[in-house]
Amino acid sequence: METKESVLELVNFNIIDTSCRYIPFPSSHNKDKSNQNQLPVIIDFEVKINREDRVFLIFLSTTINPKNDPGYFADVESVGVFRINQEINDNEEFGLIHFSGLQICIANVRSFIGNITSYYPAGRFLFHSIDLRDLVEKKVKIEKEKERKAVTDAKAEAEETGSNKPAPIEQAE
Repeated sequence: METKESVLELVNFNIIDTSCRYIPFPSSHNKDKSNQNQLPVIIDFEVKINREDRVFLIFLSTTINPKNDPGYFADVESVGVFRINQEINDNEEFGLIHFSGLQICIANVRSFIGNITSYYPAGRFLFHSIDLRDLVEKKVKIEKEKERKAVTDAKAEAEETGSNKPAPIEQAE
């Protein structure tokens, strides 16, 4: 089938910082490396928007095996640069960025880690598939909690400083 070009354009994808290593199993270990695909994968992301240029940046932080258990450890910071080539509504924009764009970034990081680890003694490592809906829902919840806390903190500060009281009116002489 002939494909249709998406309104979401991947302009660029870059690895900003990376660390990857193989942590050997202790000699007493049975050397069963089947647990490699069960290593914890921690992903966080942040979206920055330049509405004027219709450019979106997705900063992605990916850590494999943060406790440094035997097996692979990887820490990758990356950024995907996207452009939306036509006017769309906010819901479509959210979906394109948080589902299509984020998935593109995760796939690139997965491939990057797979390429690097293919040279290591235990062979290529590909981390498990990600439940993207769950990841985005968790991120949205965290962001809403941060916004609520910021509003609550600002109100508390205003009450402490008395800045919520009207300024006294000066009378002309």
